[in-house]
Amino acid sequence: MPHTPASMAIIVKKDARERAVQRLQEGGVVTFFADQHPRKGGFPARFFGRDIMAASGPAVYAKRFGCPLVVFTAVQRADGTHVLRFEGPLPTEGTHGEVSQLWLDRLEARIREYPEQWMWMHRRWRGPAGEALRARGRRGRPSRSG
Repeated sequence: MPHTPASMAIIVKKDARERAVQRLQEGGVVTFFADQHPRKGGFPARFFGRDIMAASGPAVYAKRFGCPLVVFTAVQRADGTHVLRFEGPLPTEGTHGEVSQLWLDRLEARIREYPEQWMWMHRRWRGPAGEALRARGRRGRPSRSG
């Protein structure tokens, strides 16, 4: 695995499943950029008042390997320096969907504090309009608020 000067392993997407497991078994840290719409799967959740499918990685790996689930965000100050914020560990009891909702709530709170700093260049709200609702066993369309 290539390492950066800070001893952080870079895991490319095609090797993610195998390498993330290996890294966790070695006692390492795995970071997910999990605010995006998952390509497949995921868990029904709410984000900014809308029904979404949450990326499964954070909840699945935290529960499967008993590792701490921590939400990490960074904010740039006016002088160009950054403040790094680590929140957690979050509880991992409950369903994967409940655990996913916990980290999404923390992430949403940080984004609401500094919305201008959230780089969001993908279509988060894509997919069939009722996809997340159907996964929850309800009918209707996601809220347009938020």
